[in-house]
Amino acid sequence: MKIAFQFYDKKNYSGGPAVNAVRLLTEFQNRGHEVHALISYSGDYPNARLLMDAGIQCHLTELHKFTEDAVMWFMKEIEKAQPDIFVTNISCQAGFSAKWIMKAGIPCIIAHRSDDKRNWGLATYFASTNYGFKHSGVICVNNYLKSVLEHQIGDHPPIKVIPSGVAESKFKTDQKNWKPIKFVYSGRLLEGQKRVSEMLAAFKLILKHNFHAELTLIGSDSDETTRCYERKTLSLGIEDSVRILPKKTNEDYKRELSKNHILLLMSDYEGLPGSVMDGMSCGLIPVVLKFNGVEDLIINGYNGIVLTDRSYSFVDAVELLEQNLELRIKLSTNAVATIENNFTTKIAADLWESFMRDCITHSIPKRHFKKPQIIELPQTNPLLVEDKRKPTLLKKIKNHFTN
Repeated sequence: MKIAFQFYDKKNYSGGPAVNAVRLLTEFQNRGHEVHALISYSGDYPNARLLMDAGIQCHLTELHKFTEDAVMWFMKEIEKAQPDIFVTNISCQAGFSAKWIMKAGIPCIIAHRSDDKRNWGLATYFASTNYGFKHSGVICVNNYLKSVLEHQIGDHPPIKVIPSGVAESKFKTDQKNWKPIKFVYSGRLLEGQKRVSEMLAAFKLILKHNFHAELTLIGSDSDETTRCYERKTLSLGIEDSVRILPKKTNEDYKRELSKNHILLLMSDYEGLPGSVMDGMSCGLIPVVLKFNGVEDLIINGYNGIVLTDRSYSFVDAVELLEQNLELRIKLSTNAVATIENNFTTKIAADLWESFMRDCITHSIPKRHFKKPQIIELPQTNPLLVEDKRKPTLLKKIKNHFTN
């Protein structure tokens, strides 16, 4: 297959969609597919360089100020590549371009990657028949997202659950030696979704309960971010027990993860976090705050611990694990098996290949795509917030579902 795939990039970016794209597209390339990565970037494109190093064709553009310009750029690149399928992924602008691209028999797939307003608006809009931009298919990263989306949209395209995949790890943690207990968080260092400051406060509770513990944060995107969180650790009085590292990749990343015992995640919401899967592949015990869809990956007491809050249920979980070596070994062993049996990059690529072939089979016959000279985009939209300037600048997607 000739596959076009969109993702975003920026300086020191460690976000899940980009990391997953690098892994998945490299696997596609290794399987003999012709891969075209359509990448909108801000300032720099480190993840794109990883793909270029692997010999993958990358089509690069700086983020466009106006939606119309971005839509036309996507269609221009599709005209050059003439792919068999286009994964518009999480791009609203690429999603708009699909309306014209699909008329040439090139099916388009949107991705639903997280339980937040933007992703819900994106998936709802481009899966629905109501707005004129319905896609050929939708990928959801967990079953919760799929079930709610199906409930919200009556006449929807095929929807497939395909979690992000991770590489198996040759580096494994030692769960026997817990002196000190080593925690790690991996991912973007920010508030909002990730609640890193609240996670640091929760870690302080561990120290207050006289556990000998250390915490490593992996994923700082700048010296400024590092200094910000160093100040936060200083204000909490835990600076001697916390270290902050930049993003790591490939074997360096797995090696660093394997030095720890527990993978922490205390986000308000997630899709199906690759950082947790990476930790589990190294035998780390995931200790995560409950989020919608967590049960796809973690069964509490079988391959990890699911918390009900960021305070005393966390302390209780650590105390339970610290006192029970047999439980630690069980959770660690089952965590590795969960990844190797269900969540590897190869398994994810198998699912993607099958779904893409189905979308191609059910599409109209392919013909040469030629970018139109004129396009018309919606000026008003119940799911989108407009900028007052013209032409329309679509900035942010609203929530469009109710529980």
